[in-house]
Amino acid sequence: MAKPRMQPGAADQPALKQTLTEILDGILRALHPIMPFITEELWQNLWTGLGSKPAGSLMEGPYECPWTGPLATSNDMRGIALVQETVTAIRTIRSEMNVPPGKQIKVIVNIKDASILTKNLLSLLSPHIQHLAKIGDWQCIEGGECPPQAAAEAAADFEMFIPLEGLIDFAKERTRLEKNKAECEAAIKRDEERLVNPDFRTRAPADKVAEVETRLAESKAQHTRLNHFSAPWQKKGKRGGRGGGGGEGGGVGGGKAPPRRLASSA
Repeated sequence: MAKPRMQPGAADQPALKQTLTEILDGILRALHPIMPFITEELWQNLWTGLGSKPAGSLMEGPYECPWTGPLATSNDMRGIALVQETVTAIRTIRSEMNVPPGKQIKVIVNIKDASILTKNLLSLLSPHIQHLAKIGDWQCIEGGECPPQAAAEAAADFEMFIPLEGLIDFAKERTRLEKNKAECEAAIKRDEERLVNPDFRTRAPADKVAEVETRLAESKAQHTRLNHFSAPWQKKGKRGGRGGGGGEGGGVGGGKAPPRRLASSA
């Protein structure tokens, strides 16, 4: 997240560099008791490279972190987790669909069911998400269906659509959605079996039972969204199978024919 601000000419580069240095200094101090030699070497090079060679050694310095600023809040932690979750999901789709890593993509985010906190965090942190996920066009919408020929991903309380026309094998995308649905169904079954077991409810700690109940609710919500995402793909596959040029190509495993027919049906 700091990398764009470290580019030459960035207005706040000196302040950012100082902040990163202080963070690394604190990390090295915390690790020094269990990793003394490598942390000492890194610490000496850190400050020497900044033109302020320390007089002593890290071993002689105070152990406590010198940071005196405000600590991260729960919303800060949620924001970082949101960036990680969103970027990971987009990168996973890019990898699975063989989208070139350096190619800019379009992402449509449906925030209709998102909380106010999530909406605010997405608005605030979207520049970082766009940089980390190589997004050239980022759009937030409230409502609407999954666009044709788009990969879909469900997060905790929002959805992402990534148009992939001309970039992927659409039969492979259908397979990916079906695999995710199967994994989600297995998770639902596993948690339901645990919750209907009277021994689990009576012997497990209350927080553990609550954790399983929350996870089950999230899995069911995700399964519903995955069913919603896969419906357009299934319809397109059927239309392709009824079209001319051979019925076998309309199936999921029909080679290169399905992507061409999906493109022509949009």
